[in-house]
Amino acid sequence: MKTLRASSGAPTSTATRTATPGAGTNLALNKPVTSSSSENAGTTPNLVVDGNIGTRWSSAFSDPQWIQVSNDAVNWTSIYSTTTGDGGTDDLTGLSGSGRYVRMNGTARGTAWGYSLWEFGIYH
Repeated sequence: MKTLRASSGAPTSTATRTATPGAGTNLALNKPVTSSSSENAGTTPNLVVDGNIGTRWSSAFSDPQWIQVSNDAVNWTSIYSTTTGDGGTDDLTGLSGSGRYVRMNGTARGTAWGYSLWEFGIYH
């Protein structure tokens, strides 16, 4: 099992891979990251996996937006989806799935601002 830990500023998002939290090393730490956009040069996607809760990735102010921890985004299987997110910290447990790549796909922002993720962790 895998669990996704993410903090986002948007209530609607889709997680596509997860891990069990707190059970070891963050597999996403300092891995290559790409995103659909960045709000500015100070909120780039690498900041979501830098291990520093004081930095963040933030997107352009439009839908949809995504961030992924990989260099490939060809085939995706959704294992978690919500339309009632509160924009706070999400610690998703009890999910199962397998794969090598991770993607957060935000489809509808809850505010006029973009999506923000302070830290994105995958634990096995």
